[in-house]
Amino acid sequence: MDMKPKILVMAVMGAAMWGGLVLSAQAGKTTAEPVYTAAQAARGEAVYTKNCIECHLRDLTGGNPEAAPAPALTGKEFTSYWNGKNVSEVWDAIRMTMPKSDPGTITPEQSADILAYIISYNKGPAGSTELPPQADVLKTIKFKF
Repeated sequence: MDMKPKILVMAVMGAAMWGGLVLSAQAGKTTAEPVYTAAQAARGEAVYTKNCIECHLRDLTGGNPEAAPAPALTGKEFTSYWNGKNVSEVWDAIRMTMPKSDPGTITPEQSADILAYIISYNKGPAGSTELPPQADVLKTIKFKF
């Protein structure tokens, strides 16, 4: 009997179960709860420093007058606007439109890492599960400040 079909079925089932575990671990959460890891936020800070700092500045306040106007990623304006909205919207914007000099070159994983850094910078607590680079999961997590 050929084992390849059984192995393939088991692999597909394992992947589906893993995806379900990630989704259930993050579903219905807010950024006031642990939704990323400290290591992920550190990776995100490195990617942010390389790709985002020119416009959004080191302190994430945006508005660099020498670059294209960039929105703040922290502070009252940011938290008021994003409070209660899905984190997937920021993730999508990062991966599809950033950096302005070369849009779409930041990978989904890097976008999740940058998002983890933004949440960290805005005092969201770190935990033991990384913020996944998957829109369906990120749509279930809301900003809460």
